[in-house]
Amino acid sequence: MNLNKLRKQICSTVLLSVMIVTTAACTSSYEHADYEASMGTAHAEIINQDCAKDVESEAQTFENVYRLAASDELTIKVYDEPALSGKYALSGEGKIAMPLIGDVSLYGCTIAQAQKTLTKHYKDGYLLDPNITIEIANYRPFYILGEVKAPGRYEYAADLSVLKAAALAGGFTYRANKSEALISRQGDDEDAKLYKVEADIMPGDVITIRERLF
Repeated sequence: MNLNKLRKQICSTVLLSVMIVTTAACTSSYEHADYEASMGTAHAEIINQDCAKDVESEAQTFENVYRLAASDELTIKVYDEPALSGKYALSGEGKIAMPLIGDVSLYGCTIAQAQKTLTKHYKDGYLLDPNITIEIANYRPFYILGEVKAPGRYEYAADLSVLKAAALAGGFTYRANKSEALISRQGDDEDAKLYKVEADIMPGDVITIRERLF
């Protein structure tokens, strides 16, 4: 083969590879930036240290192990105190603003721990024997990025799998890996983990649908 022709072919191959890598990097950066912007001030959350310990004494159901964070909306009922009862949403710092006692951090609390936290505050000079119940009115949203047709933020609902979440986001693109996804989960110490698309998701999850290899 002619040496000059061979050199031109090699240069063309290298240039094409650089263009593909650059395009992929830019796409990933835009998606990451969009996710960071949509998260707002969630990075400012500071965990309530009373809620930092693991749940041991309660049954390991979803409701008992679920940890509160920004954008969770709660229905709080204080028995015989209608002025204190109502719906409250956790702020970007993981706090709720309650009558009389002001801002209370519930970030990282389970429902049972949140009830104990509010009871403790109201007992401190406000109510003699507060009886407080908390339910989750609306869970915080999840995020789906990568190879779906409409990446972004979506409302969480019970029994959502990765596959159903992708359907909410317009379905997979033709480049998508349709069998596995990366999920970053709030509270996990490790980096994102790989899950099958049949796996259930949690409120606040960040799902990344990757590009298939072939």
